Amino acid sequence: MFVGDTGSDDIIGPKTVGMKTAFVDRDGTGADYGQDYTITNLKELI
Repeated sequence: MFVGDTGSDDIIGPKTVGMKTAFVDRDGTGADYGQDYTITNLKELI
């Protein structure tokens, strides 16, 4: 799984090669980059 907070850099690339992704939406924008999961804090990964 790839975790990142920049959709264009951290989500789109890994999704292209078949990885699961989690977008860290710290600002609560609700942005959709095609990620599998959206979290607001890294503690949510546990």
